[in-house]
Amino acid sequence: MQNLGIERVLTNDPGIGVARHVDTGYEIAKKVAKKHRVKIPMK
Repeated sequence: MQNLGIERVLTNDPGIGVARHVDTGYEIAKKVAKKHRVKIPMK
């Protein structure tokens, strides 16, 4: 169970960063989000 918590932190925090950059309009962030299937709720 503890490993699952660490995995969530290590994948969730970078995902939030990508979402923030997508929201700001950075094209590279949009490409990365699409490539890695990061769900962007604002779009």
